[in-house]
Amino acid sequence: RLRRTTPLLLVASAGMGVTLWAVVQIAGDWFALPGLRYAALAGLVIGGALVYALIAVATGAVTKASLRQAVKRG
Repeated sequence: RLRRTTPLLLVASAGMGVTLWAVVQIAGDWFALPGLRYAALAGLVIGGALVYALIAVATGAVTKASLRQAVKRG
């Protein structure tokens, strides 16, 4: 199972990285503004986690059930 899922998880990681890079390129100024800095960072972290999860499920690296179970465990 590890041999099958590792390349798929790498695809999810690369997709997340590209997405986060693009967001920072577009909204980079928000990270320098005192009033928006922490909200922008929180949005970046939450958005990155969502993109990673969506790609991981879409590629079949993880199932929706296993993802749900991991979120419940914390």
